[in-house]
Amino acid sequence: MEPEILRAEEESLIEIMFILRECAKDLISKGYSHWNSAYPSFVTISEDIKKGNLYLLRNNGGTIGVITLNDEQDSSYDQLKWTSNSNALIVNRLAIHPFFQKKGFAKILMAFAADFAKKEGYKSIRLDTFAGNKDTLHFFERCGFSKVGETALSKDLNIYACFEKEL
Repeated sequence: MEPEILRAEEESLIEIMFILRECAKDLISKGYSHWNSAYPSFVTISEDIKKGNLYLLRNNGGTIGVITLNDEQDSSYDQLKWTSNSNALIVNRLAIHPFFQKKGFAKILMAFAADFAKKEGYKSIRLDTFAGNKDTLHFFERCGFSKVGETALSKDLNIYACFEKEL
């Protein structure tokens, strides 16, 4: 059975939070603390679902990953020199359960994000990732994104690498 991507419903909230907590534990075990017991929060994810911005990646009947797509960028993005001045789709909270990582599932979600952006008339996709995580930095570069700079987001004091891909 091929993986499928569906808009998240309120009934999936516990399953989503489980995946996000497993990802947070995995990141913490690797020395990264930007995802933890407080972030992503139950409230944030619930709001993503209510706004219709959160999508599930399902494989063989189970949810293995999530992605949030919207046009709400952190205010710290304003200081960066983006290549595109037009409206951009923002990718947030891309997560694949650790058991399914490095098997191509994150690429499926990123391809979905690109298709979604084109259909909705966005001219580019923007995202940020923890600047110290070399794996995610290389992943986004392999997905065709270019690094435009680094910033400290309003949610914490960590430094994040910001990427953009023109469509």
